[in-house]
Amino acid sequence: MTVGEVVGGDVTVSITLKGPTRSLLVKAAIDTGFKRYLTLPPTLMQEFGHGFVERVEMVLADGSPVICNGMVIHLTFGDRPISVLAVELGTEPLIGMAFLEGYRLTIDVTEGGKVSITPLRSSTKTEE
Repeated sequence: MTVGEVVGGDVTVSITLKGPTRSLLVKAAIDTGFKRYLTLPPTLMQEFGHGFVERVEMVLADGSPVICNGMVIHLTFGDRPISVLAVELGTEPLIGMAFLEGYRLTIDVTEGGKVSITPLRSSTKTEE
């Protein structure tokens, strides 16, 4: 099980990014309106991305279209090592719904509230 908390209205959990020379624990906000796996700011993509994969077309919450770089990111989520396609966007990491596929998300919606994410079944997530 992965545990996080509600901070300033954001639902946050920790993930550990795995790079060639180091690992980094970061807080990521869960965005249920984001359909893909993960967004990372450019500085984290440069350090932890494992090669350019593709240009990804997306539509932002305000309806504007953008094209972003996509790269494979290796990380640990809870105690599970996984690889996902991340897109380079924004200033803070965001976890999308594709990332949470196969998990149960429970949120105590209050400042400091508990967030828990548990697997629905035993499966290994890999990039799409």
